[in-house]
Amino acid sequence: MITVCYEIKLSLSPTSPQVLTKLDKLTRDNLDHEVHELDTRSEPTLRYLKPMLVAESCLKCHKSQGYSLNDIRGAITVYVPMQNFLNAQAEQFKSTLFFHLIIWLIVPCAVYPFYKSLVKEADQSHQLNTELTDLNKSLDQKVIQRTKEIEKMATTDSLTGLKNRRCLRNIVNSELKRALRNKKTFVVAMFDIDNFKNYNDHYGHHQGDLALQSFAKIVKESLRRPADQAFRMGGEEFLICYTSDELSKIPELPLRILNSLQQQAIPNGKKVLTVSIGLTSCQPETTEINYEQLYKQADEALYIAKNNGKNQLRVYQSASTKKETNGTLLTSST
Repeated sequence: MITVCYEIKLSLSPTSPQVLTKLDKLTRDNLDHEVHELDTRSEPTLRYLKPMLVAESCLKCHKSQGYSLNDIRGAITVYVPMQNFLNAQAEQFKSTLFFHLIIWLIVPCAVYPFYKSLVKEADQSHQLNTELTDLNKSLDQKVIQRTKEIEKMATTDSLTGLKNRRCLRNIVNSELKRALRNKKTFVVAMFDIDNFKNYNDHYGHHQGDLALQSFAKIVKESLRRPADQAFRMGGEEFLICYTSDELSKIPELPLRILNSLQQQAIPNGKKVLTVSIGLTSCQPETTEINYEQLYKQADEALYIAKNNGKNQLRVYQSASTKKETNGTLLTSST
């Protein structure tokens, strides 16, 4: 409980030094309102001082005594002991501080396991995401690699490793356009191993496959430029396309293959395995030519080579010269 004490001073000459001090201060500062003061010199006390001003109604009786309007002629002082209040405030502060300390100690202890669990879950989630990302990258690489392998299988002859007939048209047309752009002669040569059916019948299909692989190896080793392309058409038929800078050197590559096969001397009865070749070419100034035309021309030249003794190379001749020459004959130098 808080005890409130009142002190009223009404005097022309107040006797309380404290009241005089406050009244003098109010006079000096030209103030007309109350003064609050917490006195802690002995027992903590809140002092409230309200000055008493001379009103106009007071002048009727006290003007002769020297009163003037708004003069300070007294004060009302209220004393409120504050010790209990301050004690209560201190107890409340201690309780609040204790409560906060308990909260700051208990809450972290209660939250920490949950926080640790969240951190662990976050780490596991991050690790899982990393593993999934790595797995996706690995799968993507495998898909790309497998796609390339399938594409290669689809366009590669499994027996010889050469490109097969599926990609022949696109590659020949592409290389033809490149050669014409670069002002080079484009050449197509078609090969047919002579009497290969008899070879298969006599030595068996396994030996026939080995012979085809040996011939394909000769073809691969004979191609020395990146633009040179080789294909297995099917059975014992093969095709190559390449470019040449000099007309006189056009037959050199297919003749090198023909000679290499003879030098390998693969037995074929009383003879060795040989090959017939049909060759055609188009000059850089040629504008209207495509794969189908070149294939047909090389096939015609090959037909002539097969019907004129085999083991030779025939160059396609146009209709105007075909009757006279029946194709240019180029044979092995051995």
